[in-house]
Amino acid sequence: MRALIVDDEKTTRETLRDFVPWSSLGFGEVDAAANGIDALARMSRSRPDVLLCDVRMPRMDGIELARRVRAEYPDCVIVFLSGYSDAEYLRGAIRVQAADYIDKPIDLGQVSAAIANAAAIAKVRSAARENEATADESARLAHLKKESLALELLSPSASASDIEARFGAVSSPFLSGAARAAVLLPRPRPGASGAERSLALGAIVASVNRDRREDFAFAACRLDADQVGLVLGPGREGTGGGALAEALEALAEEAEAWLGLGPSSRPPLVSSLAAASRSLGLRYYEPGARVLRDRADAAPPFELLAAELGRFRAAVERRDQGAAALALEELRSRAAARGDPDKGRDTAALLAFGTALVELAPGWSPTEVAAEREALKAALAEASSLEAASCLVGTLLSRCLESDSGRLSARRKTERAKDYIRGRFRDPGLSIAEIAGATGISDSYLCTLFKRECGSTVLDFITELRIEAAKALLVEGDGKIQAVAAEVGFRDAEWFSTLFKRLAGTPPGEYRERHRR
Repeated sequence: MRALIVDDEKTTRETLRDFVPWSSLGFGEVDAAANGIDALARMSRSRPDVLLCDVRMPRMDGIELARRVRAEYPDCVIVFLSGYSDAEYLRGAIRVQAADYIDKPIDLGQVSAAIANAAAIAKVRSAARENEATADESARLAHLKKESLALELLSPSASASDIEARFGAVSSPFLSGAARAAVLLPRPRPGASGAERSLALGAIVASVNRDRREDFAFAACRLDADQVGLVLGPGREGTGGGALAEALEALAEEAEAWLGLGPSSRPPLVSSLAAASRSLGLRYYEPGARVLRDRADAAPPFELLAAELGRFRAAVERRDQGAAALALEELRSRAAARGDPDKGRDTAALLAFGTALVELAPGWSPTEVAAEREALKAALAEASSLEAASCLVGTLLSRCLESDSGRLSARRKTERAKDYIRGRFRDPGLSIAEIAGATGISDSYLCTLFKRECGSTVLDFITELRIEAAKALLVEGDGKIQAVAAEVGFRDAEWFSTLFKRLAGTPPGEYRERHRR
C-alpha cells in the first residue's frame, strides 16, 4: 500500500515519515507534500491508499484538499491532523468522510493506531473493487455469450445439438421447447446520427441480455444497422400468454421501439424471424401498437374488385356522398383486417378511388384531373398509416361532393368532436376511433371534416390542448416534468418536451422559470 503525508511543517512531515512504523503496517511507499497544491500533483502520480493530512495549511487547507481527493479518488482513506479544536473543521472532516481526526501535538502511538485502522479500511475497499471488477467482467462475458447464442439461434444453419454443445447451460432455456423470434425496430430520433443509433442499439442488446426475468428467457443480437434480433425461450410451466404479452409490451416501451413477433418454432428460427420482420410492416395499419404479431389467423386477403369500384363510381355520379364515404370506409376497414397486409396494393386501391372522384367531379379539366391524381399519388406514398391515407381520399371526396347544407352539418359535427376532445384530451388512450364514435361518423370522415373545417388535424388539436394545459401546470405547480407530461396525456416525457419546445418556443423547465418571475 501507499501513503501520502501533507503538512506545511517540515519537522512534522519528517517525524511522521521516519517514526511511524509504516512497513509493519503494510505500507511499501510513503511520500510527503508541503501543501495541498503539491499534494494533488503527487496524488495523480502515486494514487495513495491513505492520506494523512494537516487541516490548516497555506494556499489550500486540508478540508478543501480532502474534498477534491474524495471527488477524484473516492477509495482513498483520509486521516486529519490538527492543532485546533475548531468545530467548523470537525464538521468539514465529517462531510468528506474522514476515517480519523488526531489533535496536535501528535502522539506517535495514536497516529500508528489511526494508520493501522486506515490500512484495514483501505484493504477492504481494494478487495471490494477487485470483486466488483471481476463481477463486471463476468457479466460482460455472459452478455457476449448470449449475443453469440442469439445469432446462432437465428442463423439458417443453426443446429440444436451443436448449439447445446457450444453454449452449454446458457442455451438450455432456449432449447427446452418451442422458442420465438422477434425483431425490435427503435423509433427514429429526429436528427440522430449513425453513431448515436449504433450506441442505442448496443444499449438495447446489453439491456436485454442482462435481463433476469424468471418467466421468460431473452437473448438479443444486432441484425443490421437499425434492428435488434431477439430470441424468446419457452415460458415456465404455468405461465400464460398474458405474461408474455406483458413482458413484450414492457420491453418495447423501455426500448422505445416497435416489436415484431414471430410464431413459436424449434431452432433454427429462420421462419419465425421472417414472420417477425413481416409483422413490422403492420405499423402502417396499427400506428399506435408497440407489439405487432403475424396475422396468420386474420381475415382473408382483400382484393379490390371491379364491381366494388363500380359501386363507388355510381355513388359519386349521383352525388351521394354518404354512400361514397361508406364505400371508402369499407375499403379501409377491410384492408386493415386483411391477413396478408400489403401497403403498395392498398395504396393503389385508394388511388383508384381518388382517381374516380376527380374524373367524375364536375368542372375539372383533363389537365387538372391529371395534376390532382399525381398530387394524391405522392401524398399517399408519404402517408404514415392506412388511416392517414384514407383521410387524404376522404378530404378529396368532401371537396368533390359536399353541398352547402352539408358544410353546415359538417361544422356542427366538427364542434361536437372538439367538445368531446376537450373533455377527454388528458386520457393518453384517446383515439380517432373513440372520437369518431362519440361524434357519430366514421374515422376517415372525421379526419376529413376536421382538417377542412379547422385547418389542422385531430391529433394537432389534441396536442395543442395538452400543451396549453401543461403550461398552466408548470406555472402553478411544482410537479416534475414527467408528472406534468403524464397528467396532460403524454406517455413519453421526452416526446412531450420535444413537442412543448416546438409549440411554446422553449423547453418546459425554462418556460416554468420565465413565467414565474
